[in-house]
Amino acid sequence: MFKRIRTAVLLVVWGSGLCAQAQMVGAAAPAGDPSGVHPSNGIVELVVAPAPAEGPPRPHRLTDPPEVYAPWDGLLNVSVRNISLGPARVDSGDWQLDYTIEALDSAGKPVPMTERGKSVADAASRPRDPFGYYGPASAVNLRPGQETSVQVNVSKIYQVVSGKAYTIRIKRSVGLPKVDEYGKPLQQGELSCTVVIDQRGVLR
Repeated sequence: MFKRIRTAVLLVVWGSGLCAQAQMVGAAAPAGDPSGVHPSNGIVELVVAPAPAEGPPRPHRLTDPPEVYAPWDGLLNVSVRNISLGPARVDSGDWQLDYTIEALDSAGKPVPMTERGKSVADAASRPRDPFGYYGPASAVNLRPGQETSVQVNVSKIYQVVSGKAYTIRIKRSVGLPKVDEYGKPLQQGELSCTVVIDQRGVLR
């Protein structure tokens, strides 16, 4: 019987990073990261790409590389893709509840939260009321190769500004498949990804 073998490796590209199953390109994950990076659990994978801000790219300085950068103002395109040989169900709701996001500045210090971010973090820390929860907003059965996507606005929960470098860590365990194609429980329940944003912005 044919069986695919996949190896999960972090991919980080300065300013336009994808975090998925691929070869190492660009910068490595931050040193001393104890959480590890798990963009795939063998059934679905997490793919994250920073989206450039609207408007024309910044003019180049003589010291800038020839690549064309555009400002980044907090937008991430986040997808969960089915990499298995069979269907995979993904339940989704509000991205602020589905994903856990951590933002670090260029010195590795946590970026201050917005008032909305503090409210979301406070709500997430409390036990969920079973009588106030009506289930996910949507449930998608992904065929092999299909994905479900959402645009995450980090600036809603963190005080990120254009023109500064950041390391964004994004995790998800909510609504993901719990078993493999053969009905066996998955050992990796949480998907995680680290993306580095260059101070120049996002590569177009």
